[in-house]
Amino acid sequence: MKDYLSQIVASLGILALSGAAFASYCYWAIDRLPDTMAVHYGPGGTPDRFSSPTEFGTGMMICGGVVFLLFALISIFLPRLPEGFINLPNRDYWLAPDRRGQSLASFSNLFLLYGAVTLLFLLFVSRAVVNANLVDIHQPISITWPLILFGSASVAFLFLIVSRFSGNDGNA
Repeated sequence: MKDYLSQIVASLGILALSGAAFASYCYWAIDRLPDTMAVHYGPGGTPDRFSSPTEFGTGMMICGGVVFLLFALISIFLPRLPEGFINLPNRDYWLAPDRRGQSLASFSNLFLLYGAVTLLFLLFVSRAVVNANLVDIHQPISITWPLILFGSASVAFLFLIVSRFSGNDGNA
């Protein structure tokens, strides 16, 4: 387990930095927002739910904390899971005793980087909400570009996992 953790420490650090950036931004924004702010936007981008900055900041911090913990804990405890709980292409090959540690570390590194991307996506969504509330509370917002980038990162993550673990090439 110690060897496994040493292989994923850099990716855990990147996830932690993304989480810290997200939490710092939420904390910074709370004092700058109006007393009543738009926190939810309908399909057309117009606000349809309002709250206080404290409620917004608390909700975003909880959301970011859950995302951080989900990605970190799954990655940390992945080696302890039985093979039946791990779904990889060619699972028997990649989880054979001589390849298991390296394969799981490789998967966890990609998974943790995807977690960092997820937290950065939440940061950009929060930023769009904050900016809209600083300019005009009734201003429509657009998260088109962050959504396109996050969708592209999701497709890239799936592609990397499938391409990395689809063959029996022994390069775990």
